[in-house]
Amino acid sequence: MIEDEITLNLTDRVAEQLRAKGLDEEELAAHVRLGVAVELLRAGHVSVGLAAELAGMERAEFLAELGRRGVPLIALSDEETTLEFETIDAMLGGKGES
Repeated sequence: MIEDEITLNLTDRVAEQLRAKGLDEEELAAHVRLGVAVELLRAGHVSVGLAAELAGMERAEFLAELGRRGVPLIALSDEETTLEFETIDAMLGGKGES
């Protein structure tokens, strides 16, 4: 069962380093939410909209963040890519390169 809240236990050393960098609890939580949202999206577990909600961002802001991170919005297998090109070629009347 998925809980509504997740606790992140930090070692004293990690907590000290984060405080020394000026990162407070709220900022750390935002980083963690964003990281989890991106990885769940990459793994195909959530949609872009749900990932944006998890990250606490507007959809456009989240999409911009994905772009900054180089996260593709569409991930096709080799077979899917071939099928897409074949479909486009057929729509163009076979005028594409072979």
